[in-house]
Amino acid sequence: MNEPHVSAPHVSAPLNGRRILLTRAKPDDGIARALRLAGAQVDTLALTVSTPLDSAQLDAARDRLADGAYAWVVLSSWRAARAVVSSLPRARSRGTRIAAVGEATARWISDHVGVSADLTGAGSAAALLKCFPAPSSGERSVLIPRSAAAPDTLPEGLRALGWSVEAVDAYTTLPAGAGDIDADIAGNFRTGYYDGAVLTASSQARALPRSSACRPPQPGS
Repeated sequence: MNEPHVSAPHVSAPLNGRRILLTRAKPDDGIARALRLAGAQVDTLALTVSTPLDSAQLDAARDRLADGAYAWVVLSSWRAARAVVSSLPRARSRGTRIAAVGEATARWISDHVGVSADLTGAGSAAALLKCFPAPSSGERSVLIPRSAAAPDTLPEGLRALGWSVEAVDAYTTLPAGAGDIDADIAGNFRTGYYDGAVLTASSQARALPRSSACRPPQPGS
């Protein structure tokens, strides 16, 4: 059950008095903390549930990664990093470089693998593609362990740069069941209680309007 989290307003803060719905719930959430520091009253609601996947393709990719078969491994979330975490130290020792889409993923890699990302984007696939290098002659391919629901922005962008890309589903993200949605927060959303909602993944954007327990407020409500 997701409990509302409310912070005291900061008189001079830019979001003073604003009520914000953050559509994920995790301990010590950096986005929730930043919103509260800006003066917002924040409720958190997990709209999706992520489950690791197992497959022969993923197992083979882990083995190739550990053997240094890829020039880069590109990680778009901590869940993607977790899927290949056992292979990362050996891959790094064999010359594979690590790219993280954002700072949070880079910190997870540092904390759990003990190495720093070679390239860290500004928090989106599009931003990472702007700073990702083109391949040099003879360079190997790129591995992208990812959500089964992820858009193809990253692999298509890397292919456009000239890379050979292997994108492997490492986990799946599905809408949370009605029984997992906090009824009070969902009711607040339906009645237009919130001044804004913060969504951090495309899967959340897809889950929000489809969820009968948390449908968008209608005009005039």
